[in-house]
Amino acid sequence: MGPGTDPHLYRATENDVRKLQKANLVLYNGLHLEAKLSEILDQLATQKLTVAITKDIPKSSLLSPPDYEGNYDPHVWFDMNLWKKSIITMQNSLITMDPKNEQKYREKTTNYINQLTNLEKSL
Repeated sequence: MGPGTDPHLYRATENDVRKLQKANLVLYNGLHLEAKLSEILDQLATQKLTVAITKDIPKSSLLSPPDYEGNYDPHVWFDMNLWKKSIITMQNSLITMDPKNEQKYREKTTNYINQLTNLEKSL
């Protein structure tokens, strides 16, 4: 997507789909943030590891606007605790795809979560 593109209205081009098909791992937000890209992501999931990074966040922790019952606010990066859960999901997905580098992924994840924790304390 280029600057000024509304991600909620984005439609993947053929070139975008080709790039996704070449990927070893596809991480996406989930919670319907990808809107029109959902069908492509579902198809990719039959061919390769394709993970919604919000999948491990308990629904009870998510914001659910009353006007959109059963749907949740996908903007989890605004809540550091929710984002940290997403980071762990990303870490685990990387380890599943590339187990020989597990230690490196765990170290990087720990470092990033520590940075976020320190940032949160400074606010």
